[in-house]
Amino acid sequence: MSVDAIAAEAGTTKVTFYRVFESKDDLIVQVLEEQSRSFWEWWDAIVAEHPGDARKQIEELIARFQDEIIGDEACRGCAVANAAVEIIEEDHPARAVIKNHKLEICKRLRELCRQMGARQPDVLGDALSLLYSGAFSARLSFDAREQISAVSAATAALLDSPALGAPRT
Repeated sequence: MSVDAIAAEAGTTKVTFYRVFESKDDLIVQVLEEQSRSFWEWWDAIVAEHPGDARKQIEELIARFQDEIIGDEACRGCAVANAAVEIIEEDHPARAVIKNHKLEICKRLRELCRQMGARQPDVLGDALSLLYSGAFSARLSFDAREQISAVSAATAALLDSPALGAPRT
């Protein structure tokens, strides 16, 4: 989409666009940064509801993700992941935002798994991250609700896994 088209869609002019953004790439970066900030505010609010209980934090994050995000009929997937598919240039400034967002998800999940006492916290955190990403993809690919409704059950199976998870306390 051209800057002219973006400005027209926003109800502004190209001159105003360039007063606010250095370039179209700058607009993309700022939109992705805002998406990421919004996601982390959502995440942090849920985690704060269950202080000191990492397992409950994970369960609630996944349940709310299932209900509030992928359960929303208007959901078109993760904006950050969608941008990763579209932006293929390695030197594009948005690539750093995308990479940092996805790495932060893994880092936070690994840390929650560590706090939970998981047998293999890094592997479990990564598996949960893949489940999260896959759920977005399933949301876009399937009309059926079975795949989406299985997210919480799959999370429970991973958390209870004798190889990866931790016993319930």
